[in-house]
Amino acid sequence: MLNFAICDDNVNILDKFSKILENIFVKHGYDAKVGISTNDVNKLLDYIDDNKTDVLRLEYQQMMLINYWIILMITKLMC
Repeated sequence: MLNFAICDDNVNILDKFSKILENIFVKHGYDAKVGISTNDVNKLLDYIDDNKTDVLRLEYQQMMLINYWIILMITKLMC
């Protein structure tokens, strides 16, 4: 199953985007889910640390906040 993680500071966008994705998954019979949809970067990082995440969608500003974390995770995976 593909696991999606979504992070955006706009709760309305989060809600709509999550619903759109879930509808697409059901309509096309995809084995996928939105595992987390949050506006809290720390919750997202905790979730990703504890769960296999296949697709990550970040708002640009939040992506800037966790660039360092992403670099650390990539380095960890490559070692």
